[in-house]
Amino acid sequence: MSRAPLSRRTVLRGAGGVAIALPLLDAMLPRRACAQLAPPPRLVIFFSSCGVVQKSWAPVGTGPSFALSRILEPLAPLKDKLLVLSGVDMATALTDAGNEHARGMAHMLTCTRLIIDQSLPIGGKLPVGYAGGISIDQEIARQVGGATRLPSLELGVGTTREWGAHPYSRMSYVGPNAPVPAIDSPSQAFDRLVSKGLGTASGSGTEILRAQRRSVLDMVEQDFAQLAPRLGKDDAQKLDRHLAGLREIERGLQAPLAPTSGGSCKGTAPDTSDASFPGIGKAQMNILATALACNITRVASLQWGSSNSQVIHKWVGATRGHHDYSHDPDSNAGTQEMLTRIDAWFAQQLAYLGGLLDARNEAGGTVLDNTAILWVTEVAVGNTHSFRGLPYVILGSCGGRLKTGQHLKFSGVPHNNLMIALARAMGVDLKTFGDPRVSSGPLPILAT
Repeated sequence: MSRAPLSRRTVLRGAGGVAIALPLLDAMLPRRACAQLAPPPRLVIFFSSCGVVQKSWAPVGTGPSFALSRILEPLAPLKDKLLVLSGVDMATALTDAGNEHARGMAHMLTCTRLIIDQSLPIGGKLPVGYAGGISIDQEIARQVGGATRLPSLELGVGTTREWGAHPYSRMSYVGPNAPVPAIDSPSQAFDRLVSKGLGTASGSGTEILRAQRRSVLDMVEQDFAQLAPRLGKDDAQKLDRHLAGLREIERGLQAPLAPTSGGSCKGTAPDTSDASFPGIGKAQMNILATALACNITRVASLQWGSSNSQVIHKWVGATRGHHDYSHDPDSNAGTQEMLTRIDAWFAQQLAYLGGLLDARNEAGGTVLDNTAILWVTEVAVGNTHSFRGLPYVILGSCGGRLKTGQHLKFSGVPHNNLMIALARAMGVDLKTFGDPRVSSGPLPILAT
């Protein structure tokens, strides 16, 4: 008799609450239904701050024959999986009050007004506040998140280093005045993927295992030994690669920790220096890719810094903070060049994340093919704080539901409609989103 297929929720369990999710294996698919069983769609929000230099961002030409701009050139290997959108406005922010960066962060994913809070500290003359509604990632997670262990996963890179818990450092919301903080620590993010109950007041579960010179893989050896006989050769190789990838992530997390007296180990304070920015981001992208490939979550976000980011991108030659550069006039050629380099670097990071997902095969395609990564920023241009013509880029077709491989140019359509289209690509049939007076239906980027 043939064995029943493994559940897609199968995990390797071990002592201390460790639970390692598995990638999609052939053993999880009914023999007669393999060809018909489609992988799930996923959504990722990818944020960088301070807008872009429009002349360096805008592609040349429209439709499938467009040419990538200098900022977008790092995405050339994935061009056929790109959807670049011009002429989409953050219309709900145009008539709102309050600080422009706070407005951008509030409206960016919620399409709702800013709820001004005069008690919050600000960096300028105008007041700030949190968003007045749920963000699109959390709305989608609310409806599809029950199918995964984590309804959503919010990761960050130094999001609170400048402002702490503040509207500038928040972009996801479960409701009005209810922001969802990103996890800035890769160790804590890794814990969410593989363990429950290991952490204590003195350290995360990953730190405790490291102090014992153990890996999470050591904790699941017995369960793995029981599962292995049920796997075919291809599945065994796929699982070996997956576990090797987890071990590689673990090794990458060892650097921030140092041994102390008595043979124990404790976590140092989170490294929030500018120099740590690229390394933390890479660790978070590795974790994010694993979470999506193993169906731990179908909705995730990666927030690079905060609004008003003052990270000094020394690795591209910068000597001042990103936000400081963004306020220089367009006539400053040196600043325009530096801002172009900074955003091209972010495009490189998006390409890295896309490459990780594109390297993981599943059911006739790759994880990237079944994902949509939306690159967002809170203003269109840094020195004007404009909310017109936001530079939106989508990488991945969300299972063929989005018309990728082209540049589409619109004329002032509200970004609410983009959010509706993404929700429908994820199987969530929204009629409107955010302010219903602005929302008018899905942006015409859906394949059907």
